[in-house]
Amino acid sequence: MLSNDAHVGRLARDAVVLAHQAIVSTVACALVGSQCSKTHIVPVPVDRGFNSLARPVDLQLDIYLEVYPEDRPFVVDMDEFMYELPPNSSVSSPFGWTVFMSVHRNPNFNRLVPLYPRADLLPSAVRGSFLIVKSSPSGIAVDVEDHDLPIIKEVIIECLLSRAPRTGS
Repeated sequence: MLSNDAHVGRLARDAVVLAHQAIVSTVACALVGSQCSKTHIVPVPVDRGFNSLARPVDLQLDIYLEVYPEDRPFVVDMDEFMYELPPNSSVSSPFGWTVFMSVHRNPNFNRLVPLYPRADLLPSAVRGSFLIVKSSPSGIAVDVEDHDLPIIKEVIIECLLSRAPRTGS
C-alpha cells in the first residue's frame, strides 16, 4: 500500500465514512506513512462491539496498514506487527503507546523516520508505515493530539531499536 500524503487524506475520508455507516466511533491516531512528508493525525474506526472503552487492538488498523498477510490465517501473531512501549522505557510519558507496523513483502523505504532524533542509532534502513495509538493509564485508546508528535518520534525510534537484532557476546 503506497502511503503518501494524498493517499492518507483519501484514507482518512474513507475512515470517517466507514465509521458513520457502521455507527462506530473513531480514535485519532498518528500515521507515519512510508512516503509521507509529515506525520498525519488520522481517524481510525473502532471495531464493532468495542465502541466504548476500546483498546489499541480494537481499532480497524487495516484501513491504513497492511497488517495481515494476503493469505490471512485464522490466528495472527500480533508480535509481528505490534509493539507496546514498556513502562520502563526511556520515553517519558504518562500515556501508553502502541506502534503498529505495516507487514508486506516489499515495503517502501520510510522517508520520515530517518529524520527523527536518534535515528542514526538504527542498524538498518527503515521500511514501511507506522500507526501509533495513544492510550490512557488504564489501556483505553485516546486521541493523539498535535503536542504528542515529538513523543511519537521517540516512541517509533524506541520501537525500532527494541526490535533490532542484538549483536555482541
